[in-house]
Amino acid sequence: MDFRSLLAHGAIATALVATTATAQVPGPAANSDVYGHVGIGTLAPNRSALLDLTGTDVGLLIPRLTTTQRNAIALPAKSLLIFNTDANEFQYNWGTPGAPDWRPILDGANAGNTAWILTGNNGPFTDGTNNLLGTNAGAGDRQVNIQANGQRTIRLVPNATSPTIIGGFSGNTASGVGITIGGGGQAGNLNSASNDFGTIGGGYGNTINSFGSSGTIGGGEMNTVSQLSGTVGGGSQNTASGPGSTVGGGVQNTASQTQATVGGGRENTASSVRSTIAGGYQNDATGDYSTVAGGDNNDADGDHSTIVGGDNNEAEGAHSFIGGGLNNDTDGDFSTVAGGDDNDAEGNYDFIGGGQENTTAGGEHNAIVGGVGNTITPNDGGTITSSIIGGGDDNRIQSFPGSDVSVATIGGGSANIIESDDNAVTAASTIGGGDNNGIYNSGAATIAGGRGNVITSELDVVDYYPGNSIGGGTSNFIGPGDGGFAAMNTIGGGNENSIRANGGLIEKSTIGGGESNFIRAGIAPQTSNTIGGGFDNTVDQSDYATISGGNTNMIDGGNGSAIVGGQNNTVTGDNSMAFGNGANVSQDNSVVFNHTTGTPTRLGVAANDPQVAMDVNGGLAVRNASVSFPVGASPKVLNVTVGDRSYIRIASDGVACTGFGCVAAGTGTTQRSITLTSGNQVGQVLVIECVETAAGDGFRVLDTDTNVNTNILGPVYSMQNEDTLILMWNGTNWIEVSRSNN
Repeated sequence: MDFRSLLAHGAIATALVATTATAQVPGPAANSDVYGHVGIGTLAPNRSALLDLTGTDVGLLIPRLTTTQRNAIALPAKSLLIFNTDANEFQYNWGTPGAPDWRPILDGANAGNTAWILTGNNGPFTDGTNNLLGTNAGAGDRQVNIQANGQRTIRLVPNATSPTIIGGFSGNTASGVGITIGGGGQAGNLNSASNDFGTIGGGYGNTINSFGSSGTIGGGEMNTVSQLSGTVGGGSQNTASGPGSTVGGGVQNTASQTQATVGGGRENTASSVRSTIAGGYQNDATGDYSTVAGGDNNDADGDHSTIVGGDNNEAEGAHSFIGGGLNNDTDGDFSTVAGGDDNDAEGNYDFIGGGQENTTAGGEHNAIVGGVGNTITPNDGGTITSSIIGGGDDNRIQSFPGSDVSVATIGGGSANIIESDDNAVTAASTIGGGDNNGIYNSGAATIAGGRGNVITSELDVVDYYPGNSIGGGTSNFIGPGDGGFAAMNTIGGGNENSIRANGGLIEKSTIGGGESNFIRAGIAPQTSNTIGGGFDNTVDQSDYATISGGNTNMIDGGNGSAIVGGQNNTVTGDNSMAFGNGANVSQDNSVVFNHTTGTPTRLGVAANDPQVAMDVNGGLAVRNASVSFPVGASPKVLNVTVGDRSYIRIASDGVACTGFGCVAAGTGTTQRSITLTSGNQVGQVLVIECVETAAGDGFRVLDTDTNVNTNILGPVYSMQNEDTLILMWNGTNWIEVSRSNN
């Protein structure tokens, strides 16, 4: 027996001696039991172990091979274990002897290269084939469920096109590819997506139905997407039922047309293509591209219409706009109501800035800035364009059948009216303010303010009634009386002043102010008359006549005449003037200064405080009229027309005097004879001067015939060169005052 055998027998003996009652019965081999279990470092190997290694200061050393050495093992057994010194890891053959597949035994150092570890991996997981978490292809769909606390939290459903991810309640359902349910759901209110690429972020009771491909519900409760690419961001009971439609949130909102949007709020409905409701309550956007920003019970009916906010507003016209307020309405295309209450913009491009119960009932480009109860109304076929009411209350711009109003303006005030009827045209007329003022059928007419002022015209010829103006005051009037036309006339103000045409044309006339002043035309046209002011003054059927002021003055048919002032003056002559009190001028080209009572009328010429009827401080000149005997005329009696003259120079004809009228004078010459016409007025003074054209070629003044109206000293007065005779008319005859033989 060699030394090794002795050691073995000794070991066996020692083991037998040390075996307790509970140890295994020794086997035939050293350190083995009867079952063939081998123990190293123990005489009683554990019955459950084929090899039991026991020690307190040693370990098991696995064969150490390089990768080359490992690969050189012939037909390595399946599960053969080595330590690869190149990879610095334990490896085992997962394959077969004929087709080895060496795989590492995972530990904290190398697990991150082939598996996921609890503390996280550091490897480059980029290729999507070898570095992945999940199941490999095989029979069935091989879904992946992720659980927490024994409950499924996420289910990953593979698909050849796009996988589906289902989170939240285990009863959430997805029918299609590429679907994502992030979470949420509960018993009786699960989240469900029934078409491809649908997304539900969370919440409960949310549904993307079978028509909702690529639909999205961010969260909330009981929301529905029922069309392609519809979106509900959240909220409760919202519905996106139009292709590409969106409901951001809120409660019971609906976006039911292509790319319609409801941002939030409650019970809002966007039911037209690309319509939008930002929020609010029970708003409707029923026109394509229409918008309601907020408020409640607003309705944007017109295409591209907009309502910013307010309550019960309705934008019916295309591209119309309502800024806010209550019960406002835009019927016209491109019309606007900025705010206020019960305003209605019915015409295209009309504008109402605010106020209450204002209406633009038709036409185009009309505006009411504000106020109460103002209206712009074309009636029964009339038209109104580009007209404005600035504010106030109950102001009206209106037209009637066949008539037109354009560019008319009422700035404000109360119950003012601009009107056109019976086929008339009223253009560019303005009432600045006041109350109960009216412009009727008048173009370019203006009433700045005041009360009860009226400008009106007849309807026959448009060109005959533009440009009349009343600056203000009360109950002033420009227009026709019994027919006629008024144009470019002005009343500056005052009370009950009137410029009136009675059958003809009156134009370019002015009343500056005052009260009860009157300019009137008859059948013939009248122009450019003026009353500056005062009371109860009248210009009647005259041209270029002027009354500066005063009271109860009249120019009647006196063209170019004037009354400077005073009272009770009358001028009927042309180019005449009166002033003072009670002057009456019936002659043409006359000036009368009169005073009927009290202090006598006095005139100072370059003289202050005259004490006589006329006080002249300076020279007084009387201009002459020149008269000649007709050459060769016979008889040689010249009847001189005196008229309104006071100085007449009489010359002979320069030839011998023969025949009737020639009388031998005491000087040995033969003189001609003159007679005079009657004077114009008692007291008229006449100076007669003889002008000889040749020596002794004078004339004589007769007082020898009952038919002669001269009463001089002696039967005749023979006058030579530069002799003068002064006469005065007494109503019957020219009475000699003086003579001068020069």
